[in-house]
Amino acid sequence: MKKKPKKIKLEDVIQKYTLDDVVESEEYKEETEQAENEIEQHLELLQEYIGRELVEIERRAVLDIVGEYSTKDDDGYIVLYFSFIQAWKIYEHQRKKLS
Repeated sequence: MKKKPKKIKLEDVIQKYTLDDVVESEEYKEETEQAENEIEQHLELLQEYIGRELVEIERRAVLDIVGEYSTKDDDGYIVLYFSFIQAWKIYEHQRKKLS
């Protein structure tokens, strides 16, 4: 005996979004893009400061240091970035100590 295929409603397949969800996701996307652009600007200024482009390991190290030392809110989100130039100096100091 053949089983009848289960009937699926469209609303079971399509995620349910409210207008608030769409607005919140758009705001989050814009805030994320703004933060990424701000970080890229800081990195460009740092590269001007050191006179060359950062290699990937240097970039990651600087971003880790900035993330560690930046001022954060109660939820752990960065509200004020630590100086990227100071982060570079910390990175150089740490690198020299390991040499």
